[in-house]
Amino acid sequence: MSSSATSNENVTTMLSLQQPYTMCRENECQERQSQMQVSEFEATPETQHQKSPKYRILDPRLAVAKYRRSAAGEDFRKRKPRSLEAIGITVHHLLSLLEHQSVFTYNDKDNSRNSRGEHRKVISSTPILKPSPQKKSLATTVAFVDDRIRACQVDIVVGQHTGTVCGEIQLQLVRYHILMLYLMSDLPRKVYEPKFAITALWTSFGAYWGRKDRQPKSDEVHTTLNDDHDGDQIMCLSFLCQIASCLLRDEAALATNFTAIGWNDSPPAGYSSLLQDYSSKIKKGEKFQQQQHLSKWTQFALDIASAAQSGFFHTILSLLSSEQSNIKDAYFLILCRCCMAPALNVVRLGALRQYNKCLGGKQEKVPADEMARLLYLPDAGEAVSFCHSVGLPIVQDGDDWDCPSFIVTKQAPISIAKNFEQQMQSTSRKEDPFVFGPTMYQDMKMTCLKKQQTKDNNHTDFDKDKYLMTRIDEDGVLIPAPQTISNLIRPK
Repeated sequence: MSSSATSNENVTTMLSLQQPYTMCRENECQERQSQMQVSEFEATPETQHQKSPKYRILDPRLAVAKYRRSAAGEDFRKRKPRSLEAIGITVHHLLSLLEHQSVFTYNDKDNSRNSRGEHRKVISSTPILKPSPQKKSLATTVAFVDDRIRACQVDIVVGQHTGTVCGEIQLQLVRYHILMLYLMSDLPRKVYEPKFAITALWTSFGAYWGRKDRQPKSDEVHTTLNDDHDGDQIMCLSFLCQIASCLLRDEAALATNFTAIGWNDSPPAGYSSLLQDYSSKIKKGEKFQQQQHLSKWTQFALDIASAAQSGFFHTILSLLSSEQSNIKDAYFLILCRCCMAPALNVVRLGALRQYNKCLGGKQEKVPADEMARLLYLPDAGEAVSFCHSVGLPIVQDGDDWDCPSFIVTKQAPISIAKNFEQQMQSTSRKEDPFVFGPTMYQDMKMTCLKKQQTKDNNHTDFDKDKYLMTRIDEDGVLIPAPQTISNLIRPK
């Protein structure tokens, strides 16, 4: 199951190839049905709408193995894991659920006729699968997907699966966890707990390199170009998560109240550890070392690490910016910005300190829109808010509310206000204009606005154009269109 092949296939066609009990064994299906542990994502089309699990009937074609903790004294090696092919189908199905945030329904009706010419209902060998127009919240969908992905990871470890396909699965999971950590960063902890997602993210990082360690020496010659490219992306994303943690750790103003480490699963070791990590994973003489273009993502991350260690904060923002970067893969760049999102305010603070030091002695009045451009903020209002929070005076050129604002530099060092410390340490969807880029962000906002203006409560007719749009769910989360999520999660 090549990632480049499956990512371009139609969801309906891909999922119609499933057979009953492919993603969940028959004995588990029977056990969960008897215990009434049936998710709405796994129920038959006739019972998906039931609010209580006890009224739902498990569909063996939609059922996905549930994560279960090992019992005390149980030898997990005695478990019978799913095949790598079944795991690949399962992960593809889960990511499709995530893209659409809706249950899938089968159309088992066939237009064939019997000998008397009458229509007959049959169970097709390749039933048609389509998403329901009734959307679920992103948090509800992710809660289901996360649990089933944990079960997939257990099967990968127990089954000792290796090879390129296993690596492609782990890369998709890494990209999934990073995107969800960012998209749901504004949700309260009782709805979405990021520390579990961070643990799952680093499990996928470790599992990617672990399957290479388990790979027999005789199979190393079969390492493909795509496998090398996947490793390059994995290393880049893991490095960026660590760089963001280092930036947060090194901010002196946060040292006394340091509660966040970004999306790193442990305290950061420092920038020098990145090179040690790089050398430990990249062996001399390996195929992709001879292909200079294959290490572009790792080089990109190391450039940002160099700028961070040297205090070149504007360079970090410039490298991450879509306008300034020479990296063509815009979707991967979005994921790179997601990794750095926890530390973006700290980077801006460092850049602002440098600007203030250069201009502070002259008490310069910098136009707010110019400061927004220098700090890569979306508009003058955000620049005024940011600078005011760190103690820089704000003046207006006139008495009217719409008069242009100016930020006044000062001789005294910049410090963080108490009420701003939490904002400096946390990720926020306020970074959408920078993370997604101004063009994509405006398209997302305009799509939601137009959808709201043409909102229709009649769900009897399925409007495909509305269905494919960006939307805001019941928790207030701005969710990109299904195709955009697919492009971000499934490597091309």
